[in-house]
Amino acid sequence: MEIIDTKDNLIGLDLKKVVEILRSGGLVIYPTDTAYGLGVLVSSKKGVDKLFEYKGARRGKAVSVAVAARKMAENYVEMNTAAEKLYEDYLPGAVTVVSKVREGKIGNDSGQVDKRLASENQTLGIRIPDSEIVKQITEALGEGVTSTSANVSGGKTPYSVEMLLDSLPVEKRALIDLAIDAGELPKVDTSTIVDTTTVPMAILRGELPKVWRSDSEEETYAVAAEILKQVEEKNSDKPVVLLLTGEMGAGKTQFVKGLAKAMGVADTVISPTFVLERQYGNLYHYDLWRVKSKEESRAGEFVENLGIENALKPGNIIAIEWPENIFGLKNYLKNMDAIIFEVQIKIDGKKRIISLMPS
Repeated sequence: MEIIDTKDNLIGLDLKKVVEILRSGGLVIYPTDTAYGLGVLVSSKKGVDKLFEYKGARRGKAVSVAVAARKMAENYVEMNTAAEKLYEDYLPGAVTVVSKVREGKIGNDSGQVDKRLASENQTLGIRIPDSEIVKQITEALGEGVTSTSANVSGGKTPYSVEMLLDSLPVEKRALIDLAIDAGELPKVDTSTIVDTTTVPMAILRGELPKVWRSDSEEETYAVAAEILKQVEEKNSDKPVVLLLTGEMGAGKTQFVKGLAKAMGVADTVISPTFVLERQYGNLYHYDLWRVKSKEESRAGEFVENLGIENALKPGNIIAIEWPENIFGLKNYLKNMDAIIFEVQIKIDGKKRIISLMPS
């Protein structure tokens, strides 16, 4: 077994090696936006044989498939209106969408999904992880890879390659051709699974975030005010932390301006990118874009140095942009008895899609 160490993406030669192994029927451990996954090429009989030898019998259960984008997903499954809305609102992200397999796409011919990966009802769960590494691999392959958790059946969810390998019997470790080690991943829940083949659609695992759409700055302010009302109504006796995620320019600071307006803040809200923190009465605004820490043990140090610990008092709202830059921050704040919500902001054309999930 070979191990590739990387934090964010695969460089050219490493990516080429991963692709070659998968195309030859190999088994690869790789990081996703939730936990470490177990990947084989979906059209490789040899790879799927190895996957089931590793995982054990699935008894008719489908194995999720990771793809690079919706266009690739449409090669494998038929999307109804419910599925299309889930793709629009939640993907890329930690949601698996179960749909009917597209006719002619299951079998053992070139380019088809191995029939053992689909359920007995000919459905298939599709993931588009919010992960650059997964996107690189699937784009380079031009097809999907399996995205089941890398633990053996009944084992613990693996958040580090080291933890996974230490837990495996020798014969299981011998089946792994390559592991992509991105260090310890944040301990988040595995993906929510939604079956869109039923009416109404059924959530098989987890829960879906609440979603709002915004076409303007004013609508973003209104969404922020509504979210503020929801989180304050339920958590008046504890500090509330809003972890704001989204690409550069998605509108995280605009969202904080909406919070400030709803809280009656008269001061002009300015992005704290270079000063890291600004306070407006009971609203604390942090921007961690310039901060980088991949060591979970240092999360407390950053919380103390940034003054976040002092802000964690009942009645305060703490909005943190780029929280993912401090590894372990969310778990540390949970231990501080703060109530945490994740707010994800995505851009779809000219529209913002804002989702809220208790953490």
